[in-house]
Amino acid sequence: MISKRFADEGVLDYGRIVDVPVMFPRTKNFHLSYPLEPGDSVLLIFSERSLETFLKGVGKPLAPNDTRKFSVTDAIAYPGLFPFSEGAKISSGSEMELIFKDTKITSDGTDLSLEAKNLKITGDVSVDGDLTVDGDANADDFKVSPTLSLKGHTHITAPIGVTVGPSTFPPVP
Repeated sequence: MISKRFADEGVLDYGRIVDVPVMFPRTKNFHLSYPLEPGDSVLLIFSERSLETFLKGVGKPLAPNDTRKFSVTDAIAYPGLFPFSEGAKISSGSEMELIFKDTKITSDGTDLSLEAKNLKITGDVSVDGDLTVDGDANADDFKVSPTLSLKGHTHITAPIGVTVGPSTFPPVP
């Protein structure tokens, strides 16, 4: 918190301002939020008019309850303002980055990169292009068509040129 200095060299240390609404990027169809911890810096914006009626309202223009202006009771916190001494955590000025602990999403406007210990996708996944897997790929019941499952389908390794059993093309369970 930055204290207030007066012309007579006096300094006023503000007390804690509590119950301040936090402003995260949001629209009717989009919302981005992230955890805040004690000690995180925020920029406090003091509304020119009382926010009480607006915060309890339904999002329509309303007349304020009273005539107060720029009151500490009408503060809004906007997280993300840190002193230069804490350094910017931006690794590149040319990429979009979204970082949370050890998870990182980056994009240069063409490619998208996701770094995470684990990734869980719920729902259908479509790939329009090549798929490269560097590691194991496991599936409980992989289907190559609506009626053909590869569950239980195996291959026997044999030396080149040696035929082992009947052909499995097209794949058969």
